[in-house]
Amino acid sequence: MSELLLVEDVALLLLADDTGWMRGQYHEWVLAGALATELAIRGRIRLTEKGERDVRPGRVVVSDASSTDDAILDQALVRLAGRPVRWRSTTVQLLRKNVKRLVLERLVERGFVEAREHRVLGLVPITVYPAVSFDYEQRLRSGLFAVLARNEEPTVREACIIALLSAVNMADKVIAEDVSTVNRRAIRKRAKEMRKVHWAAETAYRLIQNQQSAAAG
Repeated sequence: MSELLLVEDVALLLLADDTGWMRGQYHEWVLAGALATELAIRGRIRLTEKGERDVRPGRVVVSDASSTDDAILDQALVRLAGRPVRWRSTTVQLLRKNVKRLVLERLVERGFVEAREHRVLGLVPITVYPAVSFDYEQRLRSGLFAVLARNEEPTVREACIIALLSAVNMADKVIAEDVSTVNRRAIRKRAKEMRKVHWAAETAYRLIQNQQSAAAG
């Protein structure tokens, strides 16, 4: 089995193992941020820097539009490659389309979750995705727990995942269901620090904040 994408890791962590519901409001923004992060790590997109000609710093450009051999990433690249320079917020907004469906289908194919029909109030049919395989996710959680609760140094991948989880305030909830076992305030603070230095996670967070402000009227 090929290594999971960041967006798959984040989706697995946000899915409740028993009910198959995706936890955290506005999670699609975070999944889109995970796609952007993956593309950046792989050198497919980058932020412009101060001093570049004819472009302001901090914009997103596609630096390599060739195939990644992954359908989800290739589809994301096609969306971004149509314009030479984009705002960070526009990038995440574009990648949000269909990302939840695509990643859940991938997790079903890989055998981590199963698609199961559920009726809300016994009437409205929806599909939920309870876990059927737990070893990989448990190892992932254990690594994040060591970083957030024991202050171990994160890998690049772990730092990215934590930053993305922080965008929906789920970092502490994902690593420990038992409130008494961890210092949640300290965990949220460390996760926030990681989020602030990962542009896609911070962009997702700000978009979510805007959505929440709009919903509040």
